[in-house]
Amino acid sequence: MNKTALLAIPIAAVAAVAAILVAAPLATASVSGPAWVQKTHGSVTQNTNTATLTIATAGDIQRFPDGFVTSNAVVGFAWADSTTGKGFFATIHPVIGRDSNQNPNGWHAHTGTLVGGTANSDFCLSSIDSTPTSGISIRGNTMKVQTASSNVPSNVDTITGFVINGDSGCPVSNLGLKLGVNAVGP
Repeated sequence: MNKTALLAIPIAAVAAVAAILVAAPLATASVSGPAWVQKTHGSVTQNTNTATLTIATAGDIQRFPDGFVTSNAVVGFAWADSTTGKGFFATIHPVIGRDSNQNPNGWHAHTGTLVGGTANSDFCLSSIDSTPTSGISIRGNTMKVQTASSNVPSNVDTITGFVINGDSGCPVSNLGLKLGVNAVGP
């Protein structure tokens, strides 16, 4: 996938993104979804070469698209650095089509950059920076991702479920990201 145009981020915008990301885990979630998208625990371990990212959720993570996935442009999990707006994302998005050679119809990885949001979105997707080859395993309510350390921000301080949908107020991509999915249903 070609790298999209990067948006120059002024220092004030970075500070705003940082403040929002730090507060996000404490904020009320902005979208309702199934229990499998609601984070209960997450972690990152890194060494010079590899990183292992994990997330545990309130329900068994869907391996293939379900009704929730097909009703959103993108569904996924984020490991983000609130200082830079950079993130590593495990995503599934059959609605917007294929963009990965590794697992185009299922879960696959992206790195990207987020900037401040709008009235309808917690953040705006500024760019998809890469589609790195990564090992993604799902067992029950836990996803484990193995990838090169260079793909993961060095200071991950936010781990969460999210959805992305259209938001005309978002510059560059017109895509808005909503964090912290509230669980509904079983």
